[in-house]
Amino acid sequence: MIRGDHSLKLFLLVLGDLALLYAALFSALYIRYYPSTDLGLIQQHLTPFTFIFAIWMIFFGSFGLYDLRLMKNSKQFLYRLVRAIATNTILTILILYLLPLFEIEPRRNLFLIALIATIFIFIWRSVFNLTIRTPSSRVLLFGPTQEAIELTEYLSHNPQLGQKAVGFLANGGEACNLPLPLPCYSTHDRKLRDIVREAKADTIVISPEIKENKILVDLLFQVIPFGIGI
Repeated sequence: MIRGDHSLKLFLLVLGDLALLYAALFSALYIRYYPSTDLGLIQQHLTPFTFIFAIWMIFFGSFGLYDLRLMKNSKQFLYRLVRAIATNTILTILILYLLPLFEIEPRRNLFLIALIATIFIFIWRSVFNLTIRTPSSRVLLFGPTQEAIELTEYLSHNPQLGQKAVGFLANGGEACNLPLPLPCYSTHDRKLRDIVREAKADTIVISPEIKENKILVDLLFQVIPFGIGI
């Protein structure tokens, strides 16, 4: 995966989460105090919650909400988000009640903010994961082994990793006779650079023991000048 794409995706996620925390704050104040909501009431909550939301963002990171491997629509993400918000809510109670740093007593406001924030962020993340795709690196796996097959299945179920398996490489043609979920290419009768070009691959994954095979290592060195990652 391109590092810049990863950084941009994380930046957008952080920015979106933070914006929705403030949106949850304003929505809660509107619901609780309408039609008497005024600028003074908003300002009274804005300063303390700016401090609180900064802490919330840190805890979001500690709960894995910005871990690329977990950025997909699933029940696990919802559970992780709920746990993070619940922890942040308890922490906020401790800050506001045990350490009277600010002149507000949120009580029901705080729980309403937490509820709205959970809904907003879950919807935002779901839409984001469906619409923003990180360019995938096309991967060839050297050796059609059971471990390699399991890796292809893992990558197919975790597209957020930005890695897409496109085929297997085999040093002998007989290995390609096995039932495989992806195309199998033999380096026995074809040049590796031709295989890479046909599969449109930009990465080759090898197992550690291949480094001991000088013939295969020479083959791999031949495609490095074409921009192929090993």
